[in-house]
Amino acid sequence: MRAEYDARGSTEHHGHYRVARHAAGFPGKDGDPVAGPVEACGLCDRNQPGPAPRQPPAPLADGISQAVGRLWNQLCQWNLSNRGKAPGKAADYRREVLAAGKLYVKHAPSVRGSPDLWLRGEPGIPYRRNPLFAVMRYCLCWGAIAGGDMTQREKGAAGEPAAPRNSASASVVDSSPWAPLRQRAFRWLWLGMFIGYIGVWMQTVGAQWLLVDAPNAATLVSLVQAAMTMPVMLLALPGGVLADSFDRRWLLFTVEVYFFVVAIVLTVLTAAGLMPPALLLALTFALAIGAAVQLPTWQAMIPQLVPRTQLRAASRLDMVAVNLGRSVGPALAGLVIAAFSVPVVFAMNAFSVVFLALALLFWHRSPAESQDRRERFVPALRAGGRYVWHEPIVRRILLRVILFITPGMVLWALLPLIASQRLGLGPAGYGALFGGLGAGAIVAALVLGRVRGRLSTNGLLTAAGIVFAAALAAIVLVSNFLVALPILLFAGLAWTAVISTLIAELQLFLPVWVRARGLAIYLVTFTGSMTVGALIWGLVAEGVGLQLTFFTAAVVMLGGVVAGLFWRLPETGHLDSEPAIYWPEARLAFDPEPDTGPVLVTVEYIVTPDREGDFLEAIDHLQRSRRRTGATRWELYRDGDRPDRFIELFSVPSWEEHQRQHAGRLTATDREVEEVALAFSDPPARAEHLLPP
Repeated sequence: MRAEYDARGSTEHHGHYRVARHAAGFPGKDGDPVAGPVEACGLCDRNQPGPAPRQPPAPLADGISQAVGRLWNQLCQWNLSNRGKAPGKAADYRREVLAAGKLYVKHAPSVRGSPDLWLRGEPGIPYRRNPLFAVMRYCLCWGAIAGGDMTQREKGAAGEPAAPRNSASASVVDSSPWAPLRQRAFRWLWLGMFIGYIGVWMQTVGAQWLLVDAPNAATLVSLVQAAMTMPVMLLALPGGVLADSFDRRWLLFTVEVYFFVVAIVLTVLTAAGLMPPALLLALTFALAIGAAVQLPTWQAMIPQLVPRTQLRAASRLDMVAVNLGRSVGPALAGLVIAAFSVPVVFAMNAFSVVFLALALLFWHRSPAESQDRRERFVPALRAGGRYVWHEPIVRRILLRVILFITPGMVLWALLPLIASQRLGLGPAGYGALFGGLGAGAIVAALVLGRVRGRLSTNGLLTAAGIVFAAALAAIVLVSNFLVALPILLFAGLAWTAVISTLIAELQLFLPVWVRARGLAIYLVTFTGSMTVGALIWGLVAEGVGLQLTFFTAAVVMLGGVVAGLFWRLPETGHLDSEPAIYWPEARLAFDPEPDTGPVLVTVEYIVTPDREGDFLEAIDHLQRSRRRTGATRWELYRDGDRPDRFIELFSVPSWEEHQRQHAGRLTATDREVEEVALAFSDPPARAEHLLPP
């Protein structure tokens, strides 16, 4: 059946509290004037035609925040609706205050003219002197301090409600380094993950200590680390598929229960003296399988817990938790083993997951909207890989991960030898060196927000790479512990700067429907680079010695920095990765089965010869959009009888997958790309769906 392309978005009722007003010619959600009565949502600044029933205001966190929220909505309604001002601009201010927790207004980009024109009480009186505005500001700031607006209102993947965020079209700036901790859900879940990281490193040290007296101890101890990393490298992508298909809150809770059961079994068998090395490695491997699901799920949840402006700060805080867990866990495990025994360490690891499980249980969210049909596992796995393969920005980020992690792993892999051979330290001193790296992560969380205001993403990656290379060269030249500590602090700062920047850029860019799978592929790349890097530098150190190995790694790191000057990360702050449902519903004469396929879609364009060159350039960008959202084949043909007639063909594996293109895989950026290509066709482009008989 034929269907004419329609780029207009549908007008949906999004359930936010509305304020009615009359504004002839006020721009609607598509930028076209809306004549007559319109209604503006007091939270998201979207204009909808026609009257709508008044909705109750969404509650804030709890207690005083709920009362403040009700007062705020009432004040907005009275002051703005009756006086004919722009209530959507109040939403901009409200989001800024709740996002940044500050007492002043950052310029609202959607305000027309002077920012002083909105929220004036009387003509000629600036809003800063308006008593009603002062009351609103006081209430808003109390709401932010008392817990912030913790009711997620945007739908995420697999029905997961997302945190409120600003438009992606606005530049993404860094907020206060601790601003994400003002978001209650993020604060408690982050604390639970931090306790879990400590437990993981305690478990690793306990398992290695249990094997130090066994035959072939060196091999067995190294296998413990391999058993912790191999499942993440092999199974993170299937874990990402699960995170994109199921409710992430309950999936993460299930993983925590799984961790607890396996860790308790490990504790009981060890205490009973029934823990041979093979069983210990098997149970360690089983724990790491849970981590392969936990990590992509948690990383995909972070953008739903904090506003977009706080995402980079949230990623840095997550890196702080990882590095502090790596520093605190081994030291605490050593103390517990010395005072008690290894089974106590395993028991502490088991109970370290309880906090996160409770935080997930007590996380109050808005009821999720009904989910579409869940993707089947194998097609979802292929769709995730297809997206990454055909998205050059994601591939570039993964390349930068490899260029940094592979040479950088020399420090983590050979730090024990630095401690013992170069600095003459024992176990306590070795733990202190890890503490220096953890302190660097904390410093990074404090200063990188300000640095980001002065450096671009590529500038920050370049500077951090140079600092880390200098730290690699310097650490093998010193023999004094007190001199080594600040070097490692700078190394930890640079490591955190690069990793948090890369993962934040990925989280900002990935669409909701494939976010967990994209982050899972990042984890596969990350752990694979760690494993390969540790193996390579271990073999090199065996052959040429410690000092020359670190010098070589520093040179390779600088080579990666130079390569990064040519393979730069594109700036993605202006790209909008929010879902955009703008394709019309396919009108067919029959209802295909979901697994019917492949589906061949043809689009006919009529393009005048003078516009052909620009059209071919635009259609090339459209080709990438088709492929990353589901197409396995794409071709463009010219009609031999009519040179101005072009036929675009793309094939999708099944009718179900093509329906997902219609219902959520396309983003606002995809829409812009498609509209550019469609604009060249006169008459409008027409599409057909061809299915197997």
